[in-house]
Order: sequence, then structure tokens, then C-alpha cells
Amino acid sequence: MVPVVRCLKIDEGLMGHKIIDDPAWHDDIVRQDHDGWVFQMSGAVGHLSLDDALRLQLGGGAEILLQTPFQLQQDASVLHIDLSKQSDRESIGRLLNQTLQKAAASSRGTLQMTFGQKASADLTLVANPESWHIHFPDGRACWGLKGGGIGLFPPEYHN
Repeated sequence: MVPVVRCLKIDEGLMGHKIIDDPAWHDDIVRQDHDGWVFQMSGAVGHLSLDDALRLQLGGGAEILLQTPFQLQQDASVLHIDLSKQSDRESIGRLLNQTLQKAAASSRGTLQMTFGQKASADLTLVANPESWHIHFPDGRACWGLKGGGIGLFPPEYHN
């Protein structure tokens, strides 16, 4: 068996990335798992806003920014959301007051978030790399990278 090596690309500003092997200093917001990263955030969607992107404000203080296209899945139906279409804009209202159960990014940088009420998963949102950002209350941010992986800002953080 060939060992799998995963790296986390950390943003160093406008022009580059630094690859690190152990992002332990960010493990309070994101942890690596077997196929990518799991974000440490929770809360219900208390506010959403639409302009050129969808912004979801969670009760825990995190904000998720999604640019289109992205997918919204409920049961067996899959909606391909394009915010330039009025009918798609109306479809995302069902995210309001839903509780984030899990948010994870694959090694390819694809974000998948599961929302629901209590123990049941009602909605799944899937966004491609480079079309999502997560902003945490302390000023840190994560996003999907085109070539795979996730970016983090700032690259070094100390409590």
C-alpha cells in the first residue's frame, strides 16, 4: 500500500501559499480526517443574504459565503443553484433556521455541509473549490483551492 500524503496549503497573502504538514495551530476551527478536513463550527442559520453570492450567518458566529454554482440536495432531488436565476434564489430560503450538523471539505477542496433539525439531516449543500469561503468570528478564514486542499488565513495564529 502506498502511503497517502495530504498537505494543507496556507495563504501567505495575495501571491502565494505555504504548504505545511501539521496545521495543529488551527485545530480549533478545522481538523484533518481521512479524506480532507472537518470544520469545527455549529449553529442554526439565523440570517442569509443574497447579492452576487449567498451569505449564511450561523448562530455560532461563523459566516459562510457561497458563489454559484452550488448544489442543494434534499432527499432524492438535487437543485443546481445559480443565484442569477430568481427561481433558484427562492429555493435557498429553506436553509433559514436549519442547524448545521457537519461541514467538511474533501481533499479536492469541495465543501459539503449537512443541515437539519435535531437528529435528521434534511439538506445537503455542495460547493466546488474556489466558490466558498468560511469566516470565523475571530477573523480567521478558510476556502477551497482550485488545485485541491484548503486555504487558511492568517497562515499563523496564536490565541
